[in-house]
Amino acid sequence: MVRMADQQAAEVIRFWRTAELFAPPALERVNADEGVVALRPHEPLPWDEPPPAPEGHAWRHHVYVGVFPLDAAMDVLARVFPADEEPAGERPVIGETALAALTVGADGRLVPGTVVLSHCAWATGRAFWPGPGAADWLSGIEDARAELDSWFAERAPVDGAGRPEPLGHENLVACRDAVAALLGVTDVLPHAEIRVRSRLVPLRRAGTAPVLDSPVAEDLDLVAGRVAVGDVGAALRAYLGPVDESPRLDVRDPEHVDAVLAATAPDRVPAGRWPA
Repeated sequence: MVRMADQQAAEVIRFWRTAELFAPPALERVNADEGVVALRPHEPLPWDEPPPAPEGHAWRHHVYVGVFPLDAAMDVLARVFPADEEPAGERPVIGETALAALTVGADGRLVPGTVVLSHCAWATGRAFWPGPGAADWLSGIEDARAELDSWFAERAPVDGAGRPEPLGHENLVACRDAVAALLGVTDVLPHAEIRVRSRLVPLRRAGTAPVLDSPVAEDLDLVAGRVAVGDVGAALRAYLGPVDESPRLDVRDPEHVDAVLAATAPDRVPAGRWPA
C-alpha cells in the first residue's frame, strides 16, 4: 500500500528536480585564447581550417546555439509565479546557458548522438505553456528531444550520395531559430549568440556530447517516481521524513552571529566528510 508520507516525499524530490532544471552549469565565457568564440556571419568557422591534431587526439567543437543569460530565465519565473512574502536578497550573478548544444568534428560534420536540448530553456517555455497550474507542466521533455532529433534528420546538410556535409553558419542559425520555436521561447529569451568551445580530446572521448544540464535532474525524476509508489529504502525514507520542528534561528540575522560561529567552529568539523 502506498503511504501518504511517500507521496509527500515524492513531491519534495520533484521540487528538488525543478530547482535543478533551472540551475544548469554556466557556460565558459568567450575567450579566444581558451578556444571559446562567438560565431559571426561571414567569418571562418573553427572547423574550416583546424590545426593538425597530435596522434591519438582529435579536434572537437562543442556548439552552443541560442546562448542566453540565466537571469532571463529567472525573470520569466518571477513573472509566472507569485512573489515570495519574504525578500530573497540580492540575486547572485549566475552566468549563461544555451537553448541546445551539439558536437562538431574536425571535418565540420555533426557527431552522431551529441545533440542536447537544454532542460532550463525547455522548462522556461513550459512555464508559459501549459504553465505551472498543470500537474504535468514539467513532463514531456523526451517529446521535445525527439522533435529536435527529427529536425536534424530532415535538415542536416548532405551531399548527393546522402552523406553528411559540414555544418555552415546558416545551418546553425536555422537550428537556433527552430529550437527557440520548438521550446516556445522565441520572444521570451534573448538567444541570438552561437558560441563554440574548441578542444583537443583523446580519440576515446571524441563522441562526447556537450554538457548543458544538472547531472542529477533526470535521476531525481526517476527517484521521485519510485518513491511515489513506495519503492524506497529506509535511509531515504528517513532523510525525507518529517522535519524537526524544534526552534530555529535565522542565520542571516546579525543578532544570531554567535550561534553561527559556534555551529561552524573548528571542533565541530566532522572527521569524515566530502572532500572540498
